[in-house]
Amino acid sequence: MPALGLHAMLRNAHHVQILEEYYMAGMLKATGVEARQLPPHVYAVADHAYRAMMNSEARRKGANRNQSMLVSGESGAGKTETTKIIMQYLATVGRPKADTGLPASPQSPSTYVPPRVCARAQPP
Repeated sequence: MPALGLHAMLRNAHHVQILEEYYMAGMLKATGVEARQLPPHVYAVADHAYRAMMNSEARRKGANRNQSMLVSGESGAGKTETTKIIMQYLATVGRPKADTGLPASPQSPSTYVPPRVCARAQPP
């Protein structure tokens, strides 16, 4: 997924504001409301994977078990950080709903992914 240009120096590429934008677009899609098309981004890929996994037809076929996502790239390309971002996003959209019926804000501390979990995502 070419979300960022090769060797591009971008600050705040995964800023909370961007997370909020993709998070809300995913929430709109989940409720059947058409959201504006956002450019390719790791949040969009993670959201698509989550929605496909939670799709009722996929769940009937048992597709919600033993899921995985492959993050590949050259050395220094940001695979570890991307994996952390994906795990945080999945923890955000997959956690139990608040009293309002909607998932709470993506900034919640309950979406923290411990470093030891991320370390397991790295090759030995």
